[in-house]
Formats: sequence, C-alpha cells, structure tokens
Amino acid sequence: MNKVFFIVLIVVAVAFALVLASGSSNNQASAPADEGNYSPPAWSSAIGSLIGSFSPSLKLSPSSFRVQPGKEQQVSVPAGSQDFRRATFEVTPCNSSSPPAHATPATIAYKSFANEGSDLKLDSQTWQGTKKKPCVGAIIVLQHGGTLTLGCSGSQTCTMTLE
Repeated sequence: MNKVFFIVLIVVAVAFALVLASGSSNNQASAPADEGNYSPPAWSSAIGSLIGSFSPSLKLSPSSFRVQPGKEQQVSVPAGSQDFRRATFEVTPCNSSSPPAHATPATIAYKSFANEGSDLKLDSQTWQGTKKKPCVGAIIVLQHGGTLTLGCSGSQTCTMTLE
C-alpha cells in the first residue's frame, strides 16, 4: 500500500511538472512584443503581496511627504542592513473615480547610489498609478540607499505616506 501511494505521488508530480512546462512554453510563443504592457496573472500578484508583506520595509522619518503641484521633492534614503527594502507609498489625492482611472497625479522615482542593482535593473525605478492600484505604489530600495524623487503634476498638493 505504501509503495502504491509513492508511485501515484511521483506520477502526479511528473504530470504537474509537464503541465507547467507546456504552459510556460505556450506563453512564451504568444508573449506580446511590448513587454512593458505585460500584466501578471492575479494569483501571482496575490503571492507577491503575501511575500512582500514579510519583506523588510523602508523606514524614514518623517514618513509622510507633501509635494506642491508642479514640484518635486528629493528624499535621501540612508543605507540599511538588508539587501532589499520595500518602500510602499499611499498617495492622495487619488483620482481613481475620474477617467482615466489611473490618473494619479503623483510620481515616485528611485535612483540607487553608484548604480547599485544595475545587474537586476533595480538601480533606477519609477512608479505612477495603475488601473488596478491607482493610489498605492511600491519601489524596491537597495542596501546602500539612494534618492527618492517625489513629484506632483496635479492641481492639488500631493501627499505620499510611507506605509
């Protein structure tokens, strides 16, 4: 009985691996030419959110920044002990009800010190609201810190609060 269970388990695992392999090869053949418009499946975003909640978060004092319309504010990010820190900002005002739905007037940009993370393409990152998350943005900050540039292009003052 025990041997039958292990044989069935191995067959199921092999079948699962084959299904995953064939699915990934099918997706590669039909991948859009413009990878910038790729949207991952909902289940992968849920897993990413779960994992992200356990990753180290960036801590700054103050944790809330007000940026005047048409202006930018530079924020120096100090070095930390972790290789990666997640900087999640909640942005107000959030124009999620007015078209287009992702027209959040705020932008967040990160530039690492000395191009740290260029091999992972994390040395320079930008965020602007998306249709799914118009009011919450996240940037990965690297161990040696860098500079955040917070911008506001709307007609009202933008407030960006680090969560």
